Amino acid sequence: MEEITRITGIESLRTLYRGFYDENWGAEFRFALQDTKLWEAGVDLTRNWLAASQARSWPWLMVEMVDASLVRSLEEAVPFSTRKIRFIRNYLASHLKASGESARPAFYRKLEAALVDLDTHATRSMETARKQVLSDMDDVWQQLVPVPMFHNMIWSSERSAYVALYYNYECFLKESVRRARDADTYQWNAADLSTVFGTVLGPQCTNDIELQIAKHARTSLAHNGGQMIKQLKNLPHRHRLEDNEIQIGASETTRLYHLLKDKAMLLAKAAKSIEALELPAPEEPLAGGG
Repeated sequence: MEEITRITGIESLRTLYRGFYDENWGAEFRFALQDTKLWEAGVDLTRNWLAASQARSWPWLMVEMVDASLVRSLEEAVPFSTRKIRFIRNYLASHLKASGESARPAFYRKLEAALVDLDTHATRSMETARKQVLSDMDDVWQQLVPVPMFHNMIWSSERSAYVALYYNYECFLKESVRRARDADTYQWNAADLSTVFGTVLGPQCTNDIELQIAKHARTSLAHNGGQMIKQLKNLPHRHRLEDNEIQIGASETTRLYHLLKDKAMLLAKAAKSIEALELPAPEEPLAGGG
């Protein structure tokens, strides 16, 4: 059979692959949801987004660990102390005498001076190496990117992170409606969000053009193997295509996170003022008989 070749596109800049999750935002988001029916859903959203961020940063973290290991090794390598230099000199002198060799005192002074020069040279070399380590990490990354296993890891983890971001955002929206209705089960319908958050905020958090692009890109990735679908094709998306397959860059995933977290925060801050999302008042204890 004829061999089939697929092109997988990624962004190659190392710093793009740091984690995208904002811990301060997460704390503020959960605080806004305290004492509402959405508290648990909010905890789940922040946990799942954090996990997606951490998973996508693995390639970057691998190189950072190499960098940290090299830096630590260089920092722990210290020059000889005067005491060590004299110990080595005396050891060599004793060894020479034990072998029947003799030398004038001037020889031992020169030997010690040579050891000091050697140590000075080694110290300068270490300082130069320390300065080069950080810049060399970009070279290490660029050498790793073309390696099929590393390249595929980046490509796949980025797709997974993008899908996880939108999926968990939509789960939060669904839970918002379900809990507002006190329903045991609920089939998500974007139009229902307006019945909870109003006809302005509801559509703002579901029908925004960037949200529509993310929604259909997620559908393409999760249900169509990444192949372009007509709903997305008709929108002004910025996704790179290879053989009609969507390629997700690291900057696109980070941009989607910032879009979704801002939308989620709008809902969180509105939740406290929505009666259907208030926690039920604790039941009054029954009066004792007697």
